[in-house]
Amino acid sequence: MEFVRKKCPCSIFRIPLILEPTKDDFNLKDKIKLNIPVWIRIPDLILWSKTTIEKIATSVGTPVAVVERTILKDTLDGPKVQVIINVMAEPRCKVKVIMPKEEKFIQEIEYDFLPKYCRLYQEFDHFNDCCLGLE
Repeated sequence: MEFVRKKCPCSIFRIPLILEPTKDDFNLKDKIKLNIPVWIRIPDLILWSKTTIEKIATSVGTPVAVVERTILKDTLDGPKVQVIINVMAEPRCKVKVIMPKEEKFIQEIEYDFLPKYCRLYQEFDHFNDCCLGLE
């Protein structure tokens, strides 16, 4: 299991496979901080540079990997970066970017996949906006 876990992030049908070792005192009722790898895309990026992409990715989560076409600037879809995010926190869909000459703009972030996670029940079966407990 340790060999497989170290080779992650892995996915099955583009859905992240999360393998974490459990502690001896593991309890299902305890709150867990769940970090998973997801791919983000930064569409219509004005300043396409390594520094800009890194800063935007870092504001979303912890950068893990970059698609080769992003490095070569060989895509019209915008940079694509894999980041590790905390599923229990609300995903960032917009990031404020400040340009070198103090110009500011809002950059949108698109996710390839987000797990269905309800923050009210802390379960992986539906999103907050579909939660019957919030009605």
